Amino acid sequence: MGTIRLLLALAVVFSHSYGYLLVGGRLAVQLFYIISGYLISFILIEAKTYSSIKKFYLNRILRLFPAYYFISFLTLIFFIFQSMNNNTPFFDTFNDIDIIGKIYLIFSNLFIVGQDMAFFMGVKDGNIQFLADYTDSEIIIYQGHISHVSWTLSLEIMFYLIAPFILKNKRII
Repeated sequence: MGTIRLLLALAVVFSHSYGYLLVGGRLAVQLFYIISGYLISFILIEAKTYSSIKKFYLNRILRLFPAYYFISFLTLIFFIFQSMNNNTPFFDTFNDIDIIGKIYLIFSNLFIVGQDMAFFMGVKDGNIQFLADYTDSEIIIYQGHISHVSWTLSLEIMFYLIAPFILKNKRII
């Protein structure tokens, strides 16, 4: 299963970079989540690795956040160097958005949670709000995220937050 997930992750990277390889990016993301959901469900139900929810969450945090912070740090350095030569959408978005938007961007960049919401949000008449189409916004909010693809991690974290409570309850299963 790990090899299949790796191939699907590579398919997404290639679809963003060079075009389709193996399957399209959208299908690869969907298949990746199906397999990940199955594996996490299996781990929570059958494996004795996580005797407590606390161990499960600690493992997930140590699995996601160090790599995210490392990549974010490198990307931020790149943005700083890039901003010396010209405007950078990352800094422009942060400067142009209102205080609520700044709080949202700081929170979602630090904790990943909520980055998926940027594709449902926009700025109309100077106010941040939910929109039917994020491209119909005065400010494209997702450009204020250090990593534009971390919205997938946000969805994954949401699954991790609810999965132990659903899967540990035998009545729900």
